[in-house]
Amino acid sequence: MDEADPEEEEPVPPPLHAFPLHLREGRLGFLRALADYHGEAGLFAAVAHVWASLAPPEEVRCAVMAQRAGCSGRGKVALRRVLRRFLCETFDCFERPALWRDVEGMEAMHAAFLAHAEAIAADMDAVAARYETILDGRDPAAPPPTGIVVIGPWRGSGA
Repeated sequence: MDEADPEEEEPVPPPLHAFPLHLREGRLGFLRALADYHGEAGLFAAVAHVWASLAPPEEVRCAVMAQRAGCSGRGKVALRRVLRRFLCETFDCFERPALWRDVEGMEAMHAAFLAHAEAIAADMDAVAARYETILDGRDPAAPPPTGIVVIGPWRGSGA
């Protein structure tokens, strides 16, 4: 029986409840962990964490998030639809055509493959940034705020 190499072990996914959603970095980390590690199986935990982190009125805030994400509903149903749409859009980033297959030579193929992977990562970052804005209750089509928000839609954001 072969011993498993400790360097080849799967990384332990961070629990979704560990991300502070009142911070931009926490929301981005939360969304990336949901997409990278948890997927649709993590939707229940994701909805529970977002719901527990929202300041009242939670149902209205979720309805606004859903509207800005192009979904319907209110409350936890709307929140689930928003997060599921985020996952679908994130996974759609992998549908980019693989241009590295049509390249001659190993060096050119390697460079094209790396460019392809960077483009997918950039697409995924753009989706995560848009949904971070939606989770924060802001319109992703609006220009970024130029001031400092003193109190946001999250519990703990005023402390």
